[in-house]
Amino acid sequence: MSDFNLEANYKRIPYLLNIKGGYFFYDNNRIDLKGLMGNFGKTSLSEIEGSLDLHNNSSFRLVTGKSKIHLGEIQSWLSTFKTMREFITRFRKLNGTIDFSSIEVSGPILERSKWSFKTKGEGNLTEPDGPKISIDINKSVDELNINNLKIEDNQSKVAIKAINKINDWDFSFIGNLSNKSLNKVLKEVKFINGWIKGNFRAQIMFEKPYRSNFLGSLNGENIDVPSNSKHQIEIEKFSIEAKNNKINLNSLSLVWGKNQFSVKGNATPIENRIKLDLDANSDGLDLSDLEEAFVKNKSSKETNGPNKSFSPIYEGVIRLNSKYLKYDRYKWNPFNANITLKNGDVNVVISKAGICGISTPGEISITPKKVKLDVNPNSNNQDLDATITCLWDKGKRVTGSYDIDGEIGALGKGESLIRSLKGNVNFFAKNGRIYHEKFLLKMLELIQILQLKLPDLMNKGLYYNSIKANGYFIDGKFMLDNARLDSPSVVITGNGNIDLISKKINLKLQVSPLKTVDSLFKKIPLVKKIRGGNLLSIPVRVKGNLSDPEVKTF
Repeated sequence: MSDFNLEANYKRIPYLLNIKGGYFFYDNNRIDLKGLMGNFGKTSLSEIEGSLDLHNNSSFRLVTGKSKIHLGEIQSWLSTFKTMREFITRFRKLNGTIDFSSIEVSGPILERSKWSFKTKGEGNLTEPDGPKISIDINKSVDELNINNLKIEDNQSKVAIKAINKINDWDFSFIGNLSNKSLNKVLKEVKFINGWIKGNFRAQIMFEKPYRSNFLGSLNGENIDVPSNSKHQIEIEKFSIEAKNNKINLNSLSLVWGKNQFSVKGNATPIENRIKLDLDANSDGLDLSDLEEAFVKNKSSKETNGPNKSFSPIYEGVIRLNSKYLKYDRYKWNPFNANITLKNGDVNVVISKAGICGISTPGEISITPKKVKLDVNPNSNNQDLDATITCLWDKGKRVTGSYDIDGEIGALGKGESLIRSLKGNVNFFAKNGRIYHEKFLLKMLELIQILQLKLPDLMNKGLYYNSIKANGYFIDGKFMLDNARLDSPSVVITGNGNIDLISKKINLKLQVSPLKTVDSLFKKIPLVKKIRGGNLLSIPVRVKGNLSDPEVKTF
């Protein structure tokens, strides 16, 4: 059929639809169009041609020449389609017009996500004061290329290019873009809440990052960045400059969750990696958020399969100074470290870190296969009750002041890391009281049969002059060697072990009650010789679950 004039009413468009032209062909397998013209309302299309293959997944191709699109009419029409409604409702009411030099759309007619399109045009998005726009865009199933996008009004004037090829990505930004301009078009601007301005270009080579090129400068304020964690990243302010293939981050201030970060330094592509040299400061860092983001990102990659993205290997140094580092309920306060990245490995040299009154400088090396740990815990004249409350959330158990020092090392991953623990820890506490300790209560109950005067552990606690314990790690156990509690009421000595994997305890103790009486007999040479320096000593074994062990004499 040719040279026809068709007028029709289409319930999705509140205007009379007029089509004339050209050439129309139909059989059982295919529909072809050529040389058609069409219009409805203020919208007109010319040089329409296309095809619909009814046997090839109902694939279609539609091409137009010069066309005038009234955005308000198209917006109303597209909003009647369920698959387009969510996308269209993001925009405010558009009433501008765009003149297109060409439009091309193709793909399976029932699978919009697989459509490809190419278009060039310019016009106004809204009247009378909306931003002017010029576009040259093409989209395939896997790629969206912005060959040219210009936006201009009294707040913004910008030209943007983002071309995504097989092995490289070319991005440029020239001018300034304000949130105020975007707010005239979009109901909610999720990305830019402030502004971006500069003259910047990045040519990124996916397979050979060292051949990437960066040039120019870019500044901005109040930018929201999508994040895999539950917290959004809000860039308060940034300033970057690039020259001779080197990116200088003059300043970056951002908020992630409740924490503030500031970063400066530089990044340089070399060979197949990006070399970093950064200084980062924070008012706090939660490792749980980092872990969550990493797991979500890894899960997303495994679910969606490999995709082309700029994910080079990073190497270099990040000097981190944070007021605290939090993981679960534990908090190191402060946390200062040099983080070195190389060949996929991470090395953390901790210069200053304290947890619950214990200083923990040291070094942690992380590789895909194992973790190496070397930490030197130490403290001097710290509050024992405050440390126990902080570490185990159990206050008023043991009071006094304490010193601790040690050297702890490990190499492995998971349970093997705990089994590989080595080193020693020395502990000394003085002038305090012990309350509510289960195994001590059970121990004192055992020796009640002697009808000796014992301390009221529940109410007054057991006063002690000193507690001394030295130990070392072997095969996942902490071996206690020559431990001693000295008290006016009782002396307890012994040794044994704590299994850190099964959380079991096995101690052999000697309990000597009534030290005050004992000391009297020590002054009598004959008795001292017979008793070996002690009037009475009761052997006690503490064995079982660490939280509630069994205590009995042997």
